Amino acid sequence: VEADSSVGEQALALGAESCCDLSMQESAQGFRLVARLARAQGALKPGDEVVRVLLADAKRPARSGGGATVPLRTFVEERGEADIIIDAGCPLIDAIHAWAAGTKRGRRLLFRTENAEYFLSVKARLAARGWRVEDFEAAGRAARRTLPVLVYEPSTEDTVNSIESLLSAGVVDPAAACALLDRTSGVDELRQLAARLPSDVSARLPAGQVAAVCSPAIY
Repeated sequence: VEADSSVGEQALALGAESCCDLSMQESAQGFRLVARLARAQGALKPGDEVVRVLLADAKRPARSGGGATVPLRTFVEERGEADIIIDAGCPLIDAIHAWAAGTKRGRRLLFRTENAEYFLSVKARLAARGWRVEDFEAAGRAARRTLPVLVYEPSTEDTVNSIESLLSAGVVDPAAACALLDRTSGVDELRQLAARLPSDVSARLPAGQVAAVCSPAIY
């Protein structure tokens, strides 16, 4: 039995629990309900077991009313709420890490986003891999032109628009810019964008296209 407590189609799969497909309580109760129904209806043969698989951000903090926090993985394991935990955030962070490392610009990265929670999530997860993530808006002109720049806005259209503005104005290096997308349609939009950028900008795009990490394609 699998329960999805990730954030669905949102990029990063690292959002707040209020954004999740299922809360931890809903997941645990669902597991128990399905197991009871399976036994009551005779669906389980002798020796069969119900294996509970939880898809969630394993590093997401579970908070108590008193303010204490514990990683979701620890919370689930202590209470035996699932048998297998699949960290929903890892594949997306792996893709971001692979792109950033591929730029060969050191181990600093600038993140342009208005979402404080996503910024902190990426910063913490990449820090565990030896990267330093900094706020794009707080960076100087030289850093913006030389460091890898990841862009994520509230919608795919906003992200594509921001990328176009930054590239057209020469604010970032086309060879080191990446769009973090919520929808696969954004990949097509970026392909069209490459065709309308100034020739000196498009010539520096990797493989002739703006780099992108697309969460629906990954998940």
